[in-house]
Amino acid sequence: MNLITKIAFMGIMACMGCNAIWAQASKPFTKGADIGWVTEMEDQGHKFYNSEGNPTDCFALMKQLGMDAIRLRVWVNPDKRYNGTDDVVAKAVRAREAGMDVMLDFHYSDNWADPGSSANRVLGSPILSSRLSAPCIITPSACSKLLKLPA
Repeated sequence: MNLITKIAFMGIMACMGCNAIWAQASKPFTKGADIGWVTEMEDQGHKFYNSEGNPTDCFALMKQLGMDAIRLRVWVNPDKRYNGTDDVVAKAVRAREAGMDVMLDFHYSDNWADPGSSANRVLGSPILSSRLSAPCIITPSACSKLLKLPA
């Protein structure tokens, strides 16, 4: 097997493993939101309130508003701790405790993955010697941590 085939195979297998645990095939439609920013906002002192004006955990509020899933961005080596693997796992735990599904979006960059702002500086590091190796290292690492969580 050549390197590209191995990388593609590992990425597909890791994603299939995550999907098998987190997805519910019987659900015809998911109502969710990207709330990957929540830990940063909470650290900055932002509060969330329900319709009665009572302070409410953001995940509980999303569930009360009818959301059944959240989307989380996974960045390789973010400037701050937000959206790195450990932060994503902590948010996934909170989502699962609130009875919500979790959808992951692997960016394979340090922050936003669009061409205008994606520096990809981590891809030049000794850990990730090429762009092709990012899926082999980041995806299995994040998925293995998430797969250990209660379903």
